[in-house]
Amino acid sequence: MEEHEKMDLGELIDGRGGAAALHRRTGLSDLTIRKIRRGERVPFVGTATRMAEGLGVDISEIDWPRGYSTGPAERHKQPSASFHDLYEDEEFKAAVAREVERQIARFAGSAAQSEPTNHK
Repeated sequence: MEEHEKMDLGELIDGRGGAAALHRRTGLSDLTIRKIRRGERVPFVGTATRMAEGLGVDISEIDWPRGYSTGPAERHKQPSASFHDLYEDEEFKAAVAREVERQIARFAGSAAQSEPTNHK
């Protein structure tokens, strides 16, 4: 099977009216199109397919700057934290109460300084 030379994504976009025209044909945001074009974003296959269709070519005919993804990227999950036990800790409750009081006093002090004074 003969490998065909792929078309440059940027040239395709420019040759078919630019990013604004592709946006109108696909509904993809101009920002998304520009980021994919510059290789700052890897599109999912659905987005790449919409772009290819909007450009009038098959997805496989395009030289994608960073390729395209067939599924959601694996993301590192943040560890979940339960704060329930913290609220049972009396020292923690006292520390929170002190901080809340400190912030209230700070806010009240800055509000009093900003109030106009009436001199007669």
